[in-house]
Amino acid sequence: MPLRIHHLHFRALAGLLAASVVPMSLALAPSPSPRAPSSSPAPVNAEGADQSDPVAATDQADVRSLEATRANLDRQFIIGPTLLDSLKLRSRWQTSVALPPGTSLKRVFVPAGDSVFVQDSGNGITRLKADSGNRIWRDVIGAPKDSILGVERGESRGTDVVLVTTDVDVVMIECANGIRIGTQHLTRYPSTGSVRVGSHLIYGTRVGQVAWQQYVVGHAWKSNSLGGSIKAQPIPTPAGIAAGSTDGIVALLDPSTASSLWRFKSGGAVDGALATDGMRVYCTSRDNYVYAIDINRGRAAWKFRCDGALGKDAACLGDTVYVRESDGALLALAADGGGKLDGTVQWRAPIAGMPIALTAAGAVAWDSATSTYTLFDPASGAVRSSASLPGVVDVRVSGTTDMKIHFVAADGRVQQTQPVDMGHSQPGATRTASSAP
Repeated sequence: MPLRIHHLHFRALAGLLAASVVPMSLALAPSPSPRAPSSSPAPVNAEGADQSDPVAATDQADVRSLEATRANLDRQFIIGPTLLDSLKLRSRWQTSVALPPGTSLKRVFVPAGDSVFVQDSGNGITRLKADSGNRIWRDVIGAPKDSILGVERGESRGTDVVLVTTDVDVVMIECANGIRIGTQHLTRYPSTGSVRVGSHLIYGTRVGQVAWQQYVVGHAWKSNSLGGSIKAQPIPTPAGIAAGSTDGIVALLDPSTASSLWRFKSGGAVDGALATDGMRVYCTSRDNYVYAIDINRGRAAWKFRCDGALGKDAACLGDTVYVRESDGALLALAADGGGKLDGTVQWRAPIAGMPIALTAAGAVAWDSATSTYTLFDPASGAVRSSASLPGVVDVRVSGTTDMKIHFVAADGRVQQTQPVDMGHSQPGATRTASSAP
């Protein structure tokens, strides 16, 4: 159930913050009351309190009341006023999703549209209104052993639908009311989430295919085999659909024909998330190279060799590509290579997780293993603020000019926040987390 009194109180404080564009600490701070001038100092007790001035006593009571309110909100909300101040965020809403006994929240999906979808451990998908957090419906998808890989929005015969991809099916639900329209049993089993292009869902498979499912009529359309296995969701680019495989192939595919526009061969498995800035496709490979592949020619614009093993995923925000090194450091590389064919390192820093967004206050990284949210300087890697968020199981960014950052806690709380300063904000929308439940 949505938080009521505290929810409204907090939204009022957040509204004050939004209207005045001041830090939350100032929005919560008491305003000084006017006092008449005094010719002699008032007596002061051992604690320093002014015993003769009722206005001062009232001010102190107001301070205590505001401090108690702040502490209460810090307990009630995933990101309370204290952390909002530190992380340069404002809260839009928080709700609590009613969960069946013995279940917990696992993930959040934010496809384009007016909704936020959260998944619980009972394979329930709950639809929330994106502008308020109000619950609309819940549907249980498949059997408990099935893995939910992705949630997309689409249209089928004039009806707005929700498309849930599992490791065996696509489940179609009417978005407005949660009524199940049908279940499409897939002949090519997915290993990743789907990206929707027109009336097709495009996903990777365990046997190295990029597959097209025509979801309106419910049948498999075409596929393109890259060999090996596909571990990370294909990504859309301005030139086509990019995907990588454990056979070391990165390919750009025509979404309208499923044919290869180009193929690039790396020296090792490509089993993590790809990223793109529209000019190049970025990936890591098990040959310990980071590759930047020209999106038009399919050739390496630059490649950088790391001394040790690399993490699976790549991310690109602004003019920087991010990868993780084997010692846990975050490595920042110039997206354009810095004029060098072997790439240019901008900095290394001990930042947990992978970057997910670029805001006016800095770049944002989320580490699911330690539930750590970090705001850092993208130019130097210096940490500006960091918070441990015990119980938070997923963080997801949506929007571009109107960016939202969603936090999901295992206990059922879902909070939508927004950067305080929206200038120059950019989500990591071109990076998708590696699949793999």
